[in-house]
Order: sequence, then C-alpha cells, then structure tokens
Amino acid sequence: MSPFPNDPYCYPGTDILRNLAEIRDPEDLKIFEATLRAFTSDLAQAAGHRLDWARAALAPDYQQRLYHARDLAVMRGDTSELAQIVASCLSTG
Repeated sequence: MSPFPNDPYCYPGTDILRNLAEIRDPEDLKIFEATLRAFTSDLAQAAGHRLDWARAALAPDYQQRLYHARDLAVMRGDTSELAQIVASCLSTG
C-alpha cells in the first residue's frame, strides 16, 4: 500500500506521481524521467546554458519537488516552482 493513499498527485494506491506519459511502472518511469532530463539539458546547452542537476540534488526531497513542479506546470500551467528549480541549476557555459 502506498504511503500516500490519498495524494491527488499520485496514481491511486501508489506513490507514483501522475505523469503525462501515464507510466505507472517505477522502472519504466525512471528511464523516461532520465530521458526527459537529458533532453532538457540538451535544449539548455543548445541555448548556451548548462543545467547542473546535481545542484538541485543538494536540496532535501528534490526529486519529489522536481516532479511535482513539472506536473504542476503541465497539468495546471503553473510554472513558478519549476522555474525556480531550473534556475537554481542553470549556469552559462
């Protein structure tokens, strides 16, 4: 049973955050998310920036915060949390 049985951001009975790909398998989701991070990093690099995800990893529970912020941006159009996280990882170069 999920530690978050009533979390509206998770699929029922799981601790897997709802996602646009509707992936519910944890291993498949891990692969998908790594691909998204790489794609986002490539876009930043093409624009002359570098995303250092390790900076975000220093914050407590960063992974949950990152995925929650991403899903808020997609599902509700609220990009404020995601912008803060990405800004904390962004550097020129």
